[in-house]
Formats: sequence, structure tokens, C-alpha cells
Amino acid sequence: MENTTQISREELEELREAFNKIDIDNSGYVCDYELQDLFKEARLPLPGYKVREIVEKIIVAADHNKDGRIDFEEFLSICQELKSKEISKSFRKAINKKEGITAIGGTSEISSEGTQHSYSGTVCMCVGVEECVLMPLLTYCKILQENLVLALNSASAIGCTVVNIGAQDLRAGRPHLVLGLLWQIIKVGLFAHIEISRNEALITLLEEGEDLEDLMKLSPEELLLRWVNYHLTNAGWQKIGNFSNDIEDSKAYFHLLNQIAPKGIHDDELKIDIDMSGFNEKNDLQRAEFMLQQAAKMDCRQFVTPADVVAGNPKLNIAFVANLFNTYPALNKPNHGYDLAMLEGESREERTFRNWMNSLGVNPYVHHLYSDLTDASVIFQLYEQIRVPVNWNRVNKRPYPTLGGNMKKLENCNYAVDLGKNEAKFSLVGIGGQNLNEGHSTLTLALVWQIMRRYTLTVLSDLGGGEKVNDEIIINWVNATLVAAKKKTSIKSFKSTDSSSPDKYLALKDVREVKEETNLNEKLFLLACEKGDYYMVKKLLEEKRHSELNINCMDVLGRNAVTISIMNENLDILQLLLEHGCQTTDALLVAIDSEVVGAVDILFNHRPRRSSKPSIAKLIERIQNPEYSTTMDVAPVILAAHRNNYEILTMLLKQDISLPRPHAVGCECTLCNAKNKKDSLRHSRFRLDIYRCLASPSLIMLTEEDPILRAFELSADLKELSLVEVEFRNDYEELAKQCTMFAKDLLAQARNSRELEVILNHTCSDEPVDKRGLLEERMNLSRLKLAIKYNQKEMAGYRRKHSCKKILTVLSVGFLWPVLSICYLLAPKSRVGHVIHTPFMKFIIHSASYFTFLLLLNLYSLVYNEDKKNTMGPALEMIDYLLIVWIVGMVWSDVKRLWYEGLEDFLEESRNQLSFVMNSLYLATFALKVVAHNKFPDNADRKDWDAFHPTLVAEGLFAFANVLSYLRLFFMYTTSSVLGPLQISMGQMLQDFGKFLGLFLLVLISFTIGLTQLYDKGHATHVEKDCVGIFCQRQNNDTFHSFIVTCYALFWYVFSLAHIALFVTRFSYTEELQSFVGALIIGTYNVVVVIVLTKLLVAMLHKSFRQIVNHEDKEWKFSRAKLWLSYFDDKCTLPPPFNILPSLKTVCYIVTSLSKWICSHTTTGKVKRQNSLKEWRTLKQKRDENYQKVMCCLVHRYLTSTRQKMQSTDQPTVENLNELRQDLSKFRNEMRDLLGFRTSKYAMFYPRN
Repeated sequence: MENTTQISREELEELREAFNKIDIDNSGYVCDYELQDLFKEARLPLPGYKVREIVEKIIVAADHNKDGRIDFEEFLSICQELKSKEISKSFRKAINKKEGITAIGGTSEISSEGTQHSYSGTVCMCVGVEECVLMPLLTYCKILQENLVLALNSASAIGCTVVNIGAQDLRAGRPHLVLGLLWQIIKVGLFAHIEISRNEALITLLEEGEDLEDLMKLSPEELLLRWVNYHLTNAGWQKIGNFSNDIEDSKAYFHLLNQIAPKGIHDDELKIDIDMSGFNEKNDLQRAEFMLQQAAKMDCRQFVTPADVVAGNPKLNIAFVANLFNTYPALNKPNHGYDLAMLEGESREERTFRNWMNSLGVNPYVHHLYSDLTDASVIFQLYEQIRVPVNWNRVNKRPYPTLGGNMKKLENCNYAVDLGKNEAKFSLVGIGGQNLNEGHSTLTLALVWQIMRRYTLTVLSDLGGGEKVNDEIIINWVNATLVAAKKKTSIKSFKSTDSSSPDKYLALKDVREVKEETNLNEKLFLLACEKGDYYMVKKLLEEKRHSELNINCMDVLGRNAVTISIMNENLDILQLLLEHGCQTTDALLVAIDSEVVGAVDILFNHRPRRSSKPSIAKLIERIQNPEYSTTMDVAPVILAAHRNNYEILTMLLKQDISLPRPHAVGCECTLCNAKNKKDSLRHSRFRLDIYRCLASPSLIMLTEEDPILRAFELSADLKELSLVEVEFRNDYEELAKQCTMFAKDLLAQARNSRELEVILNHTCSDEPVDKRGLLEERMNLSRLKLAIKYNQKEMAGYRRKHSCKKILTVLSVGFLWPVLSICYLLAPKSRVGHVIHTPFMKFIIHSASYFTFLLLLNLYSLVYNEDKKNTMGPALEMIDYLLIVWIVGMVWSDVKRLWYEGLEDFLEESRNQLSFVMNSLYLATFALKVVAHNKFPDNADRKDWDAFHPTLVAEGLFAFANVLSYLRLFFMYTTSSVLGPLQISMGQMLQDFGKFLGLFLLVLISFTIGLTQLYDKGHATHVEKDCVGIFCQRQNNDTFHSFIVTCYALFWYVFSLAHIALFVTRFSYTEELQSFVGALIIGTYNVVVVIVLTKLLVAMLHKSFRQIVNHEDKEWKFSRAKLWLSYFDDKCTLPPPFNILPSLKTVCYIVTSLSKWICSHTTTGKVKRQNSLKEWRTLKQKRDENYQKVMCCLVHRYLTSTRQKMQSTDQPTVENLNELRQDLSKFRNEMRDLLGFRTSKYAMFYPRN
């Protein structure tokens, strides 16, 4: 027992117990292939490569009798050696570890895994627990992640669909994803033997007219259904068509169990009697319980409960039936008549291809590799996975017709072969569509193999940042990895015979499994990079051959030396590392994320030229480090734009890096469809990242000639996206606001009126205009109009200040507006005409004209003739004609505005909508008056008139139009700084009231229908003549006798203007219940509407007002800018009714247009037109140059002001502290090197006590 001195008695008993569990036959020894299981049982789990090393080396020395078997004493010696190595390793760690405990994780109330580890590490350190015990806690998360990824890969390998399922989903325990994956795994296990090649007895299920090939095409579900019906037919019971509704009563199960139960005919068969007494049970649930009790006798009650059977759960019923089939198939193998050579099962290669297809989520599920590809629908889906565009309009889709169905499948196969040859560039010599349609095994495999190979290379290319990957690159990497690990094996090609040996792949697997730990020199190297010790790093790099230093080593956080240098801004060390060939991996992304401009510049200058044979070291590095902090699927330009770093973006754009362009939300291209199928959430997040990049002010200034226009367009696109992508609505709205504020801040850099004028008057219109038009473009404010079109409220509020006129001038113009209008008609180019043409004067004149119209409306009411009260069709008077002329003028003004602005822009203005409705009502009023005058010239008492008499309808429309006419004055309040904000607040609150009205109408209609159905029974008595419901002075039983009357009653009841005598509706004592229900409904209505909804309306309006107050000034300025801009053009200079008269300016325009049209057809006219176009291009070019100069100045000022704001704080920033720390560290290291203070290379890192 000398070799057991270091093993305690308890450990010895545990090892002996583990040995006995593996030694099942009690022979006293185990074989070498049982060694790994023995280690696991003894709580000494070792990776596969370690076990193989033990088999090759240690066991040879421990197997003293050389019999190839290991007894307990030999196993004990192996355990002793392993434990001694582990203790020495722990002792070395304890000696080298002098840094104390570093806390990992946050400081939130919920303890993170890192924080828990810090606490546990501190406690274990105090009680003297060795670090080797703590290592499982450190690597728990990583092991868990690896196990989950391995589980998903294994599920994919057996044919489970793992699309949109990730390791994080399994770790989070999302029920629908976990249960879906478990069902697929169970299904694969249950259906494994439901295949003719594995169960020849299934041939018994052949029906008349079928052959083996037809039966082999059936899926496992169809075979199970046919098996059940086979036994039901033998039992004399009706067949079933599904595993849900047809078996809810469990009667089919009773007959099935009775048929498949062992009858005890054979000697080795135990008879099982099925009790059919439960068959006649009336309750379905009880009958199902009795059935399952009989199944329990056969040990087949798994998967279902009585409730599942009654509910008709198809998945659980299929699992139950599959379990019955696997246990008691009750089928006899046929003896003759069939060619059993056709029943050869699928090979491992075929199974691999089939499982790979199913793992990608193809539809339909591939059960048989060749027969399920005969219509090429699965091949088309595989083409989309490898990004081969498929024109689905050419594809014939299922179901296929009975006649000609095979021809449609053949067309699909021919198209699939054409795509493979022309688009995918596959080698398909001798392969045609007919071969796929016939299920030719060799030729079908040739196509599928090339698709799978292209898919694998595409995945590797995506992981490697777009680098193309081929066989040569993979082979070079494999050989380089084996050489670095000091392995003697290598491969030449995947086609050579030596590559088929498993030893080479096992050796590569062993290399990837080795968990290298940093040695002392590597720790010193990484720490020197962090501290900024240039001379120590240089010395270590020069001695790396002798000190076994891996310059690409990583710390526990997965950071290499380059990353650490960038994060600590040690640029001189970064330059030194790059000169010695350190791997950069994601160094550029780290530098951009940390906004270290100098590091980005160094990385760009040191970047090697792209060779014709790209390396996949970066790809392998990414696969090895899935926990790296940087997001791998983000491009450098996107990350720089997210950080809004102008300097880094400038360097990136100089490298000809293309900018990403997002696809539309409903894009149907192949790429978008593939990304949506793979992971729709990731696709939406990627689109958000791209728009966050495009909305960066720095990127807009660097890439756009017109930053303000681009900001407007991008803001409008982002607002539309916020309505479509509701999951990211807040993010898109924030980006839209960012673009708007950028345009406003950029315009705020204008220092004089000239610059502001150039910006606001700039237009992107390419339509040719004459020279005069360009010269008069000084005050067109095109950019301000564009801001209003895109609803840029911050921008529109930024306006030029106009001088205010004196009150006397306003009053004089208001009274003299008819005279001024006549002067403009006669002499539009005179001094008076120019004064009227100014925006402010146009506003006063139009306002005075509208006030005159309102005065006419008041006079119309005052001069109403009482003698014509009973006239059915009164004639039009003088004031009527004046109103008609005014209304025609207002209509003509709206028509002109509609013509120039377009229908969409015209209807966007609420003022235009109100004007349209008002004018329509006036026109309808006077039209009805004319009709009434022509058709009803007689007099009659109004009581005898028809309810819809034209005169009565005209009076109603006229009254409503008058209300709208006075409400239109609200839009004039916008010019007032006192009433304008109140008018804006009122408009916003009306929108909330509209939302409330939708809820109120729903409640009103609901209660109206209920009360009408309850009381509309024809019981009304003692009804007064000519009055109904609440319109009667004395309440009767007809308050709710019709829908309209009930609606009236409930509506006015809210305002306490309708008294409802509830208990008057009691018709008799026999209808007491009806009266009680009616009172209950009215009481409920009172609570819901009068108490709840009215208080809700008050709360909504209060909340809305509080929100509006914060930005009502901005909203008011925006509305005021829209109002003033409507008077800047010269389209509607004269107010109604003078605008319907043709002015001298209009006549001149018509004559000029005709003369130009006539001259354009002559030689002289064509020459003049060409000269005019040249002059227009020259002026436009000069205007654009001025705009670009001003814009460059604004951009420069914007950048300067932004930097000044960042540097204006008096408190030290993190950047200042980092710079100070770096300077002090460099100074200290230089002084130590000059004075020779460093006697040992470990002195400064491990100081003496």
C-alpha cells in the first residue's frame, strides 16, 4: 500500500466504489476503452485527448503485467500521479498569485455572477481554500455556454430545426423554444425505427396497387396512421384520418390495444388481456382513463394523460402511438413477392445531408433524401441559404394537379439545374432536371454536396468579415496549427487518401481542446503593456524566443497586448507590438470604440496590403473568443458613426470604405428574406444600427453636399420607420429629433443676414427658370418651406424678424383695402402695387377682406324679412349676391392654392380643410335656395313643410357654415404672441378629445343597442301626439323605443339635459324583471360614462396641457412661420372678391407666355432660348457655389463650437486624467531605465515586503 499513502481512506473507498460500478462482471479489471467512464465515475473528468495520452503513455508504464487490462491497484497509481500533478500545479499558482482579489461585476442590488464569485473568492481565501477549487466557478458561465452550443449543434446534426434558437434562449428558459426543441428530439428518437429499411414488417401495410417505392415515400406520420388503420380494419372498426379529432373518444385506441396486445401464442410471449369494459363508458375523460390503464398493462402509458386524449393533442397522440408501434408492432414479415434489396437503409452520408437540410428549417420536412427532392422546392430554399437568387414566379408551388403534376415538378427541376449552372457556377456536367425528378441517387447527391459545401464556405466567410475562404486556406491553417502544437501529422488536401485517416482530425481536436495558461513572462508582458512600460515590453519582445513568450497571449478577459495598449492609449507600445507582428484581430474596432484617434491612425498606416490568399486567423480568433466585448457584426464605419467622432470618420472615409444603405422594411429581396427567416430581430436591430450610423452629424457633414437637406429627409424617413418598427419606436424618434436639432444647430452658426439668406433661399430644384426668376429668388425662402414640409419645428421657428407697423397704419390699410386692391388691378408694378405685394400688407388686406365677409353675414341676419318667413322658395336679394361673389372669390383662392401646392400638401393644412368645408356648405346653401325658388314659389305655413324641404336644409347648412366662418378666426390668433400659444394648446387638446370620442361612441352605441332591444316590444301607451321619448313633456314608455331616440336620450343624459324616468317604463307587475334590468343598465351607464369617462377626459386634457406647455412656444413659432410663408408667394396677391377679376399682371403673363411659345418655333427664338438656358446655368452654378462656401463655414463653426463645449468644463475629465497618468508612467519608466534601478525584471511588478 505504499502507493496509497497520499490518498485518504474516504477517497480510497470512493475510488473502489467507482471501480466496482464500471467492473460490471466483477472480473477485477477494466479495459482501456472503459477508462474515460471510470474517470467520470470517480469525479475526475478528463478531456478526450488526455485519456488518449494516458492510454498511450501512462497505462503502458502502469500495466505491470502487460495484459492490456487495468486492475484496481494500477488505476490507483494513475489517480495518485494525477493528484500529485494537480497539487503541484495549485502550489505554483499559490506562490505566483500575489495580487489579491479583484472584484468583478457591478454594484447593483441584484448580485451578478461576477460579484458572487468575488464574494466566494474572498471567503475561500480567508478559510484557506485552494484556488483549484474556485476554478469551476470562474469558468462556469463559459462551460454552460459551450454545453448549450454543443447541444444545439447536436440537435442540428440529427435533423432538428434550430433556426431562431440560440444558446441564450435555452439559458433563459424560453418555454416555446425549449419545448419545441425537445419535441423535435423526442420525435427523432421515436421515429427512428418507423422506416421500411429498419423494419421490413411494414411491407404488410402495402395497399392494393402500390409497390415498395410508394411505401418508402411515406413519412413516419403517414406510416403510423396507416398502421393504426390496418389494425382498426382487422378489428372491424372505422378508420381514422388524423391523431386529433378522430381519437378524442378513445374508442379507436381500445380496438388498437386489443389488436396489438400479445396473445401468448409463442413460448417466449406473455399473454396480456385487454379489458374492453371501459369502452361503453359515457364520459370521454373516464373512458380515456380506462384506456390508459389497459395501455399501462403493456407498459405503454407514456406521453399522454386522459385530458390530452380528450383534447386531441396531435403531438402527444403521435408520440403515444409511436411508442405503441415500437413496443408492439404486431406485424408479420412477408415471406415472398417483394424485392427486399430495395430496402437498403440510407447511408451515413445521406443521413448527414438530410439532417443538414432539416436543420435549416426547410419546408416540407425531408424524410427521404431522393423522393422528397423530386419537385426541387427544397433545393430552391437551399439556394436562398447560399444567396443564389431564385425567381419564385417561375417556381410551381404545391399542391400539384393530378393531371400534369409531374410536368410541373420537372419544370422546377430544370430551373433548379439552370440556377446551379448559371448563377451558382456549380459543376453539373451530365446532370439534368429529369435526373432530379426521377430521384437518381448519385446525381442528386452531386448537386446537394456542392450546395452544402457552398453553404459551409459562406458561413465561414461571414464569420471572417467577408473574406473568401477556400480549401487551400483551411488546409494551410490546419497545418500551421498542428505545427505550432508540435504535432508531426499534416494533411495535403481533402481529396487525398491520407486525409481520410481519423488520427489527423483527432490531433487537431486535441490542439483545440488544450487550455493554454499564461506563464509568468506572459503575465509580465501584458502588465507592462497596461502600465505603459515601453522598455520592458521591448526587452520581452526581443527575448521571446528564449522566454517562451506568446506575443498573442490573452488575459482572463480575453484581451491581447494590442487591445490592452489601445484601451490604455499607450500608442508607442502599440507601434512596437505591430512591428513585431502581434495579431490585431478586432483592434480597429476597439480603437474606434475607445475613440483613440492616434491608435486608429497607427492601425491604418500599419495595415498590410490584402493578399490574394487571405488568412482566416481572424476568423479562427473570432470563433475562439465568443465572449469578446466588441460586437462582431458591426463595421468600423458604423461604430465610428455611433460614436460621432469626426476625426475617425475622416480617416475611414479616406480608405474608400463604403457606407451601408438600409433596405426598406418590406423589402422582398433574397438577402432580406434570408435574414428575416434566420433571425428577424437581429435583422431589425441591424437596420436600426445603420440608421443610427446615417443619422450621425459628423457622417452627414462628411458625406453630403447639402447636410441640411439630408437631415430633413433622414428625419422624415425615421419618423415613418417609428410607425412601422413599433418595437424600436423610441429609438427612431430619438434619431429623428437628433437630425432636426443638428439642422437647427448648423443654421445657428450663421453670423449675418447674407449667410442666413443664402441658406434659407437655397433650392434643389433643377427646373429651368428665366433670369428674372433667379434674381427675384432673394426672398423665396425655399429651405424654410422645405423645413415646414418635413415638419421640422425647431428649424421653422428660426426666422427673420420683421419690423412691426404702427397701429394707425394697420387701421388705415384695413379700411382702405378695396381702394388698394383696385390700384393693384390697374397698376401692379407701381409703388402702391409693390407695397401691397409685401407679405405683411397681404396679410392685413386678406384679413380685412375676411372681416368684411363676416360683417356681411351679420347684416344678412339683421335684414331677414319676417314677411317671407312662410315663403317656401324666397328669391335672392342683393346681400345674397354679395355673399355669392365673396364665396366664389374664396373658392377661386382655394383652387389656385390647390393647383400650385398639390392635393396632398393642400390637405395637410387644417386651415385649408376648414376653408374647403366652409365654402362647400355655402355653395350648397345658395344652390338649395335657387332650387327652392324655382320649384316652390308658393307660400305655406312652416308647420306644413316637409322635414327635408330645400329651404329648411339650406338654413341648417348656412347656420353651420356661419359657425365655421367664425371659428376660422382662430388661425389669425397665430400671429399673436399671447393668443397664439393658447390656440396651439387648444388644437392639441382637441386631438386628445377625438381619441376620447372614439371610446365614448363605442360605449354609447353598446348601451343604446341593449336598451333598444329590451324596450322595443310595442308596449308603449298613452303617447302624446307629435312627440317621442325625451322630447315629450310627460315621460312615457317610449323613451327607448328606437335606436335614434335612445341615442338622443343617453347622449343628453350625460349633460343633465334629459330626464329619464326609469320606473315609468314599468309596464305591469308581471314585467318587474324587465324594469329591474333596464334600471341596472342605466345605472351602469351612469357609472361608466358620467363618473368614469368624464373624469378620464379631464385627466387626459390635464395631462395633454402639461405636455404642451413645455414646448408650446416652439409649436407656436412653427405655426406662425407656416402662416407667414403662405403670404410670401405671388400666387394670391389680391383678396376676395377682387381676385376673380383678371389683373393687368395676369394679362401680361398670358401675352408673354404666348409670345415665347410662338418664338420657340422660330430659329431666332431657339437661339434666345439656348442663351437663356446658358445664362440660367451660370447663375445657378454661382448660387450653388455661394451655398457651398457658406455651408463649409457653417460646418467649420459647428465643429469648433462642439469642441469648445466639450472642453468648457472646469472639472478634470477622464481623458485628462488618462493623459496625466500616461505621462507620469512614461517618465517613471524612463527614469528607472536611465538610472539602472531595475535590478530584476520582476522588481517593479512584485515589490519586496
